[in-house]
Amino acid sequence: MMGKAVVCGGKARFTPFDTAYQPASKEAFREQVERLLSSETVDVPGRFRVNARRFHVLPALSALSLSFADYLEEDSAECRLREIEGNPWETFRPSHSPTLETIVGGIAKGKGLWLEDRG
Repeated sequence: MMGKAVVCGGKARFTPFDTAYQPASKEAFREQVERLLSSETVDVPGRFRVNARRFHVLPALSALSLSFADYLEEDSAECRLREIEGNPWETFRPSHSPTLETIVGGIAKGKGLWLEDRG
């Protein structure tokens, strides 16, 4: 959002606001993601940014987003994310990461996929 390409894999409360690519099927989703990942450049429609601002989607997304900053960093040479080198394997244990603990709890234990305490 806000100039970044976002592809929705389902519906959310911000879906009606035309702020992201919203493929109509699983196949269309896969094709959209493959097209974006294989492109040299990604041109995001300006209306996505305008609508995100207009409908104040960013605070809601920020509150629901899980951070992978401990594992990924921006590669400014390629404008992509890459794995942070040198992370010991223990950092990928849920007990060492609120994000991974949330994902495991959501998938394996049926809990929500959001952080309980944003501190």
